[in-house]
Amino acid sequence: MAEILEQIKNLIKGDANRDGLFAVLKATSPDLTLDQILNEDGRNRAVKKLQLRIHPDKHGGSDVATKLFQDVQVFIDIASKRLHVTTPKPFTPKPSTPKPSNSHTFHRASTMPSPDSDYPNYYKSDYTNDQKKSEPVRKQDNSRNARARSKSRNQREQAPEVPVSKSTTNKTSSTSKEKTPAKTPSKTSKPLKINGTSLNDESFRVQDKWTAIDDLKYSEFNIKSERDLIAHISCSCINTRGTIAHGRKINLRLDGKKYVTSSEKKFSSVEDFFKSVGGGVKKLKGANDIKKELFLNGPVVSTSFKLDADFLKKIQNNTQFAVLASLVGKNHPLMIEGWGKTSRGQVWIVAPFQHNEKRTFIPMNFAKIDNCCLAPKSNFEDMTWEKGPYFDHPSGKSEAWTTIGSAKFSAATAELEMLGNCFNCGIFEAINKKKKFTLRNSLKKAHSRACVLKDIEWKGDKSKWEIFVEFI
Repeated sequence: MAEILEQIKNLIKGDANRDGLFAVLKATSPDLTLDQILNEDGRNRAVKKLQLRIHPDKHGGSDVATKLFQDVQVFIDIASKRLHVTTPKPFTPKPSTPKPSNSHTFHRASTMPSPDSDYPNYYKSDYTNDQKKSEPVRKQDNSRNARARSKSRNQREQAPEVPVSKSTTNKTSSTSKEKTPAKTPSKTSKPLKINGTSLNDESFRVQDKWTAIDDLKYSEFNIKSERDLIAHISCSCINTRGTIAHGRKINLRLDGKKYVTSSEKKFSSVEDFFKSVGGGVKKLKGANDIKKELFLNGPVVSTSFKLDADFLKKIQNNTQFAVLASLVGKNHPLMIEGWGKTSRGQVWIVAPFQHNEKRTFIPMNFAKIDNCCLAPKSNFEDMTWEKGPYFDHPSGKSEAWTTIGSAKFSAATAELEMLGNCFNCGIFEAINKKKKFTLRNSLKKAHSRACVLKDIEWKGDKSKWEIFVEFI
């Protein structure tokens, strides 16, 4: 059995495309054809067969098998999206009608530009800064070289001819060779890849990898101060990562209002917020660090974006993306959800602050947005994202726990009594009235689902109760 794990591990190191997916699925489905993986039903049957062969439960629950199972799922998700696409396309948002805001403390920017359209002027000036700086230097160097060549030519015409011996010539040429510095080879950046997926050339959004995030709603309360903004963006980042850990739409989320009204100083910055609530803070510097974190764990928060008056002036008459005007001349926190590729280069996809906003593109390195990005250290798998009452049980090990409609599990009499504490009535009355409760995995609290008690049955041979539940 270990051989199949090693074989699959080597196969997913390749590119996550149609051919790569075909090779991985064919390892456990030898009769599979290329036409079958283009058909969703055929592909799903092959995927299920592969999952059954490499499932951790069939390999003693080893960490190696668990890690491989997760990596394979990511590989399949990415490769499946590329089956009918020849070249990856950047994310383009759907157009929508702008909605006016009730807050008077914001200035707002227009909706995300089309990836292939020109950037607004406030992007262009900074984004092409290096190119603009280099042009006058190049022209100056050319004119200087021309004057030097002209002067040298005039000197040769005016100077008398002097006989030079061969030994002198050789000595001079050798000296000039010694003084000429050797050319150093130019350094090329190493391609950034994770599980065979290139992060240099492709577009990526956290919503594409973790689809449950699309159901996440942003806060509707007005953001009037820097403290409001810090609490809101920090909570949005943690709630999004909580959705990733939960695997479904979350019904229990951190509320920014709670931390705004708190008098504790530990919530005065994004970094302090992550240290207090997010299990610590990871500091990311540069595009590669940011891309890795986005791809592996979810959104990050830029704390180095410099909001200037020129940027604010360009966006003040628009209504689709908000910035806090009081932070002009200061660092303005932004939550980054992914990146895209345009005709001018790569851009960050920045999340809105409120529910009626739209995402926007900001070019990489613009206004120091890349200089410092923060992410919480916790994976939030030990936090509960579903409302109670709770019955803790080591269930939910299956990868399909987020989609199954019903389940059954065994419990001792003492555990059944604990289940009864979830209701204000007896067990059998709870069955008849279809009382709700939340089944929570005691080993991974993020894996929890609301359900109703359907039936219970005593198993004398096991001396345990068998409990049947139906998920909501």
